Amino acid sequence: MNRVLDSLRRFQTAQADAARRACDALGVPEAGLDALRELLADGREDGLGMKDLSAAVGISPAVATGVVDRLEARGWAERRIDPADRRALIVVGTVPADSPVRAVIRDLDEPLRRVANALPERDAQVVRLLAGAMEDALDGFRPVAVAAG
Repeated sequence: MNRVLDSLRRFQTAQADAARRACDALGVPEAGLDALRELLADGREDGLGMKDLSAAVGISPAVATGVVDRLEARGWAERRIDPADRRALIVVGTVPADSPVRAVIRDLDEPLRRVANALPERDAQVVRLLAGAMEDALDGFRPVAVAAG
């Protein structure tokens, strides 16, 4: 069993290293990369509300505001009035399809996509079951606060 966890940890480390290289290439922090991935996802032309973006990226709305500020400054996103609620704003990715920014994001996922697509369905089902069980197990993790000193 430890070999499974060790393999998952090595994958997690490799994935984090690849994301860090993508962040370096784009000149954004990890939250900026994650926000870009959400905003530029297929079928996401209508943008996301700040609350939805912060939830998708796993950051607070205050941090999301700063991330969107930096993406806007680079011309990669813009805030717009939500057509469904004029009091609210949505964030829309504005990176052109042929941009090197999109290429970095696409290239980050491509090796994983190739591996996943090459799996026989039986093996893919086992991976999905394992990943789902691991996700469920971690959802219940609530560490006890440790006092300093």
